[in-house]
Amino acid sequence: MEKLRPWIGPAVVSLILLILGAVTQGLFSQPDPGQVILILCNVFFIAGVFTAGIGALTWISRKGGFDMIRYGLKTFFSLFSNKLREEREKSYHDYIKARKEEKWTWKWQFAVLGGAMIVISLILMAFVRTPAA
Repeated sequence: MEKLRPWIGPAVVSLILLILGAVTQGLFSQPDPGQVILILCNVFFIAGVFTAGIGALTWISRKGGFDMIRYGLKTFFSLFSNKLREEREKSYHDYIKARKEEKWTWKWQFAVLGGAMIVISLILMAFVRTPAA
């Protein structure tokens, strides 16, 4: 069960995106099987892009892509809060050092699950029949 725990969050997010996409595109009221496959292709692709995007953003954050923004916002909001003012690092350099010591990893499960959904949408696209002109 411990090995499945990191996959629960990405799976729930993906499932919610898939259900929302299916409902908004009218999947459950579609009588034509060709249209059902087309809608499924669209829904899997959109949900896959969003889910993989979450994984990509966590990777960028882990590599330090948002450190300056986080430090700036933390410094700004510390002006209004005594608790944040006490916790705040003295300089940006101290903040970066403290950030490097944190033990968290990027959420690669989001990227893997999003990539899998994109592959599923590409497979479904092979079965989509285009209407004759």
